[in-house]
Amino acid sequence: MSKLNKIQFKLFKNYTTIMIVTISLFMVIFYKYTSTILEERATESLSQLSNTAIQELDMVLAEMNTMQKRVLFAEQAKSLIFTDSKLFETHDYKLQREFNYLATLIYEPQHYKNYQLNILNLNGNYAGFGHNYFVKKIDTSKLDNQSLITDILKLDGKKLITPPHVTAWASKDTQVVSLYRSFSENVSDPKPTAIIETQVNYQEIIDIVNTNLNKLLSKNTKQIIIYDSNQQLIYPLNNAELSLDHYLASITPSTNSSFILKNENTIDNEKLIIAGTQSDFSGWTVLATEPEDELLAPINALRNTLSLIGLIAVCLTMVINYLLSRKLSNPIRQIHTNMKKLKLDELPIHLPQNMNSGIVEIEGLHHVFVKMCDQLQDSLDAVVAARSLEIQSRLTAMQSQMNPHFIYNTLAIIKIMGKESANKGIVDICTNLSTMLRYVSSSSSSPVLIKDELDYTYNYLNLMKIRFQDNLIYQLNIPEELYNIEIPRLIIQPLVENSIKFATEISPPWIIDIQGTIDHNNWFITVSDNGIGITKQKLVELQKKFSEFNIYRDISNSQINGMGLINIFARLKILYGDDVIFKIEPLPDRGVSITIGGKL
Repeated sequence: MSKLNKIQFKLFKNYTTIMIVTISLFMVIFYKYTSTILEERATESLSQLSNTAIQELDMVLAEMNTMQKRVLFAEQAKSLIFTDSKLFETHDYKLQREFNYLATLIYEPQHYKNYQLNILNLNGNYAGFGHNYFVKKIDTSKLDNQSLITDILKLDGKKLITPPHVTAWASKDTQVVSLYRSFSENVSDPKPTAIIETQVNYQEIIDIVNTNLNKLLSKNTKQIIIYDSNQQLIYPLNNAELSLDHYLASITPSTNSSFILKNENTIDNEKLIIAGTQSDFSGWTVLATEPEDELLAPINALRNTLSLIGLIAVCLTMVINYLLSRKLSNPIRQIHTNMKKLKLDELPIHLPQNMNSGIVEIEGLHHVFVKMCDQLQDSLDAVVAARSLEIQSRLTAMQSQMNPHFIYNTLAIIKIMGKESANKGIVDICTNLSTMLRYVSSSSSSPVLIKDELDYTYNYLNLMKIRFQDNLIYQLNIPEELYNIEIPRLIIQPLVENSIKFATEISPPWIIDIQGTIDHNNWFITVSDNGIGITKQKLVELQKKFSEFNIYRDISNSQINGMGLINIFARLKILYGDDVIFKIEPLPDRGVSITIGGKL
């Protein structure tokens, strides 16, 4: 009994192996595809964070820049800062009021809280408005930031953005970011004589970072770092654990304003994903960072879930395969038992007794099959004998029929008689008819070349030309590219015959036009005439038959009426399937064009 179970074991092993490989392959492909999408979305989210942050920062800095330009283009502001120094020394009230009025022209209502604009004449005139309002005289030579003033003047009117620094803001010291530029009283004066500064409260920078982080679900694991073109840290400040040099070491100079890279954090030895965006306006760079494990946590969860699902699927597959293999082997054993009951004589031709398949059931079936073949051979001998008698009867019947060679020979005799009597018409008729007869009587059912079909059609047209003389005018224009395309036998000539049939119902001349084209990987042959045309009702009926035609249901009916249009469509449909082209169109004046075609 253990031997009889071998086929069950083989079925179980093979099916289980196939299913395990299939499930594993599907899981791997699905994991790779899905993990790639998830990773792209995660990194894209990080990149979007840096892009959004730098855009909002640029908006703040651009607004500071716009405030300065409003002042520089206002002649009133220049005249105030370059006015009599005594007014600044005495903190003149009228001068302060004029600066206050200037602030209303420059500031939007929301700017007063977080923006401050200061103007310094190098002779010591100093005015400010925005969050703090003042007019005073200072000694510029005693200022602490002499190097900064020098840098500003060297830029000759171009902007300079500084990292966060402490300044007097209302009644307390506050961190601010400043945008500086120098200018002169007169545009024609090449040497700057004053400096304008726009300050924004550093809290504005913090709010932008926090706003973008609060939009994210995993904001606790993400971090934003901002530094300027001099690699000075803008955000965050006072973070002893943050090493900007560590991040800068991983960023190679690039012309791209956005980049994504992986880094190794030296503090806790964890890998980070870094998305960076650099501003062309400010030169600032925003880095959005997140630990790789956190960023790719959904991918890891997907991997674990797929592994569990795959394991469950494999276990279920093994159970199902075991039940199926047992179910399949039981009938085979039963068949083996039933076939062994047959008592048949051996055939004269002995088949091998062993298949060496290694499967007991198959070997048993083979032994029984050998015995069955003995009986089948007897039956086959009887069938062959009966078939031989039938063939002999048919041959006898065929001999009584006219041999096609007799027709060829008769046409040849008529042709010779035509030559002897110098009757070229008879010769041409016999030649064309003989050629057509050989083409039609071919027993081959395989497709023919368009070139052969055209030759047959040409012979037919020559016969019609002999009959109708100058009343029939025909034209064939088929490019050689179509010659080697295969089509069913007797496709074009029946269309021409159909056209001549309807054309001759009107007064001559009767015009038959045959055109061939290639367009968009399809071939077309159009047969048109100048006959009576086709009624709209008949055209609708034909189109309905074509659209409802079913090869398996209607093929026998389509062959009843010889070479009709339905028959032609049916044979093209069999060869080209859904790519078949068959169109019937009435011509504008009179007549009909029929177009057939298919894929190249």
